Amino acid sequence: MNPKLLLALLAGALFFISCSKEKSFEKRNADNDKNNGPLLIKVISQSTGVSYSAVTTFGYDSQKRLVNLKNVFEGDVNEPYIEQESRYYRSAKGLIERLVDIWDIYDEDGNFQSKDSIVLNLHFTSGGQYAYAIRTFLNSPDDWVRDSIAYSYNDKGRIVLVNIFRMDSNSNVYTGEQTTMYTHDEKGNIATMTIKFSANGQDPPQVISFWYNDKLSPMNFGDEALLNGFALEGLNSPYCLSGMNDPSEPDASWEMGYDFNDFNKPAKGVYRNAVTQEKINLTYFYQ
Repeated sequence: MNPKLLLALLAGALFFISCSKEKSFEKRNADNDKNNGPLLIKVISQSTGVSYSAVTTFGYDSQKRLVNLKNVFEGDVNEPYIEQESRYYRSAKGLIERLVDIWDIYDEDGNFQSKDSIVLNLHFTSGGQYAYAIRTFLNSPDDWVRDSIAYSYNDKGRIVLVNIFRMDSNSNVYTGEQTTMYTHDEKGNIATMTIKFSANGQDPPQVISFWYNDKLSPMNFGDEALLNGFALEGLNSPYCLSGMNDPSEPDASWEMGYDFNDFNKPAKGVYRNAVTQEKINLTYFYQ
């Protein structure tokens, strides 16, 4: 894992506000709010052996809801890279109605090459759960891809299944593209994520396991970090991520260690990969 991959993971960050029939919107919002103390406003990650760092900044509204996220690089980047911004447009109750991702692509000399964008339009039930979304990748007016995404919940109001269907641009017919399943531990953390791509045929699905310590995560963006069918590692569960394992890709398995602040949230962190011997140092800033 390098800073570019970290940014790709952070790019999906979304803030969780949901509810079920058993609880009101306001009550569930309070129950899921594990973000006690100051808000995370910046993360700097520095991989050993490189001359640049990845910087992710977070912006919030007056209700402490995420409204803006930016990923940039600082220093001498001597390879192609992407800088990204996410903008979140919310309803009066705080649910995301539209998410816009903008990607600026540069070559190894820092010259701008192109701009891509992704728009996720979300639809939710009267009870406040996300029902489905339409996702459009816009490389150009004549070059686009459209997905329909459906969400399923368990009896605790947590997303456990994301089904993604891709539209054939010739027939306008949607067919299965990706299925992602989630399990949770007794503390509400994401325990496993199982991903199956239709293009892989009968290949075994990718199963990633996560484990945690008893400290608070830097921020808990919760289930809305799952809306694109992946997970925002380290920022989508109430407790602090201490390791992840992907048997299908051993070089993507990591162990994490931290120094904590007075709020029991990480102040500094280190990601270590036993296979590649890579190490990433992270610094967290709060306000």
